[in-house]
Amino acid sequence: MSDEKYKINNELWPLFESFTEYFKEFSKDLLSNDDLNKMFDLVLKATVIKSFEFTLLCINSKSDDIFFMTPALRGICEEYIVERFLWDKYEDADERNSLILMWQQYGILKSSISQWSYFTINKPDQRLYYDESFSNKLKQAKEDIKRHFKRQFPKSNFKSTFPSIYFMAKETGLTEMYQYLYHSASTFVHFNPQNLFRMSWGNNPHMTFSTAHFKYYYNDFIIYYGAMLFCELSEWQASIGKLSDFDTDTIATIRKVIKGVSRWPELVTFEEMNIGVLSRNLFYKSPGMQGDEGSFLG
Repeated sequence: MSDEKYKINNELWPLFESFTEYFKEFSKDLLSNDDLNKMFDLVLKATVIKSFEFTLLCINSKSDDIFFMTPALRGICEEYIVERFLWDKYEDADERNSLILMWQQYGILKSSISQWSYFTINKPDQRLYYDESFSNKLKQAKEDIKRHFKRQFPKSNFKSTFPSIYFMAKETGLTEMYQYLYHSASTFVHFNPQNLFRMSWGNNPHMTFSTAHFKYYYNDFIIYYGAMLFCELSEWQASIGKLSDFDTDTIATIRKVIKGVSRWPELVTFEEMNIGVLSRNLFYKSPGMQGDEGSFLG
């Protein structure tokens, strides 16, 4: 396996590895009667640990099957947007905790009902967490949640139970992240012919299909944007006092490494479009050539 192919892995590994002991200690917690009063803080803790573990796992992986890690990137991005939204728009800690609890209960009720329906048809002899009252409780939970958000955003007209991720990103100043990173990560979750056709590779007319054909691309894409998300998450949580004694100097070094990458991972590549080096230099240009350069990497 070529070290050059895994350059970003090798550069970031010692930096992420240096956080291992910190997060080992940070991950410890004690269950108590006070947990309902720190639901939001526990969610923040879980998210930043998830982001760290995910990125370090991908850095260490160097696997032909790295493609299958891509959906997790979307989840972390969504969690960051939602948590920033709740922090920015709900100053009262009790209200944030209440929202997290309602969100959790709503999800449990919805999943329990869905699970019951599926097992009723396919595995009716298995005991499940379910009660006939769940449907009415779910309806009540929907009304309570909608009323909660309506009180905070009286001019809004949310079509679903919760505000959309786009709305939350826009309200929190994360539109740029939503429009590129969240969109990019979502293409790996939803039906997408582009990603399916990427599996085809070979010399015409002989082709084979495998997610491993783009393994170096997926490796770089996941690690690059996974590291960027970890920086965003950890810096934000440190800034609001949720990560005490956190090594922000190493985060600055991680940002320096990823910003120094000469070619950032693209969502649509010249390679898959069968455009060679000469053609891309003759017929295509960068955003900077149009006087519109910028980034959300900080």
